[in-house]
Amino acid sequence: MDFTEIQGVIGWVIGLLSTSVIAIGIGIFNIIRSGKMIPRETRGADLVNNGKEVDVARAWKGLAAETARETLEVNKRLKDLEDKTEVQEDTIKKLELRIEEQDCLIAKQAIRIDEQDRTIEVLETKLTESETYNKELIAQMQKEKITPKSRTKGKYNGTSV
Repeated sequence: MDFTEIQGVIGWVIGLLSTSVIAIGIGIFNIIRSGKMIPRETRGADLVNNGKEVDVARAWKGLAAETARETLEVNKRLKDLEDKTEVQEDTIKKLELRIEEQDCLIAKQAIRIDEQDRTIEVLETKLTESETYNKELIAQMQKEKITPKSRTKGKYNGTSV
C-alpha cells in the first residue's frame, strides 16, 4: 500500500468520523427540540421515545468511538509505514554510496588492466624481437663455425633457455 492510498483511507475515515459526529449532534439537537415541543401530558409516552432516541444516540456515540479508534489505528499504521520508509531510504542511500565506491574501484581496475595489457604487449614484442635476434645470431655463429654452449633446461614449462 503506498502513501497516497493510505492518505485516501485516512480521508475516508476522517469523513466517516465527521459525518458520525454531525449525525450525533443533529440527533441530540432533535432530541432536545422534541422535548420542548411535546405537551406535558404526553410526557410518559415521550419518555419511552426519548429512551429509544437515547439508545440511538448511544449507538451513534459507540460508532463514533469505534471510528475514532480505527482512525487512531490507521494513524499508527501510517506512522509505522513512514518510519519503515525512512529506514528504507537510508538503506538505499547507503547502497547508492556503496555502488558509487564499487564503480570507482571497477574503473581503477579497468585502468590497471589496460596498463597490464599494454605491458604484456610490450613484453611480447620484446620477446619476439629477442627470439628473432637470437635466431639470427645463432645462424651467424653457425655460419662462422662458432658453436654456442649447449642449451640448459629452463624453469618455465621445461623449455630451454
